[in-house]
Amino acid sequence: IIMLSKKAFFYGLISIFVPVITSLISFAYRQYFDRESLQGRSVIDSYGLGPGLIGTLVSLVASVYSLYIGVLAFKHGERSLQLFVGFTLGLIVSSFWLFMIVGEFAYPH
Repeated sequence: IIMLSKKAFFYGLISIFVPVITSLISFAYRQYFDRESLQGRSVIDSYGLGPGLIGTLVSLVASVYSLYIGVLAFKHGERSLQLFVGFTLGLIVSSFWLFMIVGEFAYPH
């Protein structure tokens, strides 16, 4: 049961930090190695496929998994601080992505 709280905490942290890290790596790569993509001339940029998409998907999956593990741990009677922090981080991130997805469908560009 203690492993469940550690998993919820770990995946909650991953859901927060992965988009930040992939954005920093993408920025550094584009700044020093791929200057044309900064002006939108890259194939990856024209289709919206890049490190930002990968970070978003990893964040979404990690936050939903953190929620799932958190619910399992709550059912087993776990009430640790790690669990509450991981579950809260997963809840914040997954609700953010849920509102973003609903907003895209409600008001498309």
